[in-house]
Amino acid sequence: MNDDTTLRDDLARERTVMANERTLLSYSRTALGVIAVALFIFKFASYPTDLLSGVPVLIFGVGVWLWGIYRYRKAATKLTPDEAE
Repeated sequence: MNDDTTLRDDLARERTVMANERTLLSYSRTALGVIAVALFIFKFASYPTDLLSGVPVLIFGVGVWLWGIYRYRKAATKLTPDEAE
């Protein structure tokens, strides 16, 4: 019974770790899409005001990517077992 519980707990932890990694990839994919839109704006902007509208989009894309990394590390820290115990 104890081995079965340990195996179940280990598999649940692995599923949670993989879900955390998938979430990081989702944040990265979203950030990449937003950054691509900003680069599209920079490439095809015909007026300086159009060019300025790409800057907040780029900043938002980088912010989404950094927020995803922050959330990933925060969750990964919670998922790592303490070595002191």
